[in-house]
Amino acid sequence: MINLKKCFTFSVFCLLAFPLYSQRNEEDVEPVHMRFLFLDESRSSYYILKNDNLIKISSYPYAISSSVEALSGSVLDVFKEVPRPPEVPEPTPIPGQNEPKPYVIKIAEVVYPSDTTATLAVLKPAQNESRFRVQYYESDPDEFPAGSVRVLNLGRTTFGVRMNEKLARVKSGESEVIFPVPDKKHRLRTQVVELQQDGGWKRIYHGITSMRPGQRINAVLVYSPSGMKHTFTPEELAEFGDPPPGHQWLVYKDKPQNREN
Repeated sequence: MINLKKCFTFSVFCLLAFPLYSQRNEEDVEPVHMRFLFLDESRSSYYILKNDNLIKISSYPYAISSSVEALSGSVLDVFKEVPRPPEVPEPTPIPGQNEPKPYVIKIAEVVYPSDTTATLAVLKPAQNESRFRVQYYESDPDEFPAGSVRVLNLGRTTFGVRMNEKLARVKSGESEVIFPVPDKKHRLRTQVVELQQDGGWKRIYHGITSMRPGQRINAVLVYSPSGMKHTFTPEELAEFGDPPPGHQWLVYKDKPQNREN
């Protein structure tokens, strides 16, 4: 015979315990910091949809975005602003809102990983330019700790990098972590050169990079077929002409965070 009293007691226990169990599982899910880099030749802005809000993360391509935090396992839609088709009417202005709502198309989905606290998502148009391919570059603090510089070569040739006394030679599609020692003012004298077909070198960057205690630097080499034409004004293009194709040296800094045990 079924003991109704015991069944009732067990049911009440489950109902009371389930919210605590769910809350504990939610607390176990850790936040992940993701940055975005769009390898796109169009003059455009990019957005993500987070909590039903369209958030601009980049105003132009070939620029690394600020960090966007979400829980590991989250899937966020990514959008690109495009010209409004003639058949699509302008939206009704919203009182108190200065800028009209942009016309965007969905280009990708990004998945926040569960095995790291920080990652770089690189998005590049596929053959169908309305969709982008996504490549993730995770930042494991054990392999890429504070005080180090990771050089990620997404360009077409081999590069040499010198930061103070540390040297690195990084082939296309590869990365290398180096540990340069900043001077007393936290400065790294940085030189970046591109290997030429004749065996010579072409300098693409020469400057000062700062790295304070607890920081690490992520350096990314990218290639723009248009020479970053979208960054020039019409007046500059009219006076100087189109820029030549070339590589760019992009840098961002963060502080690594280890997973809690």
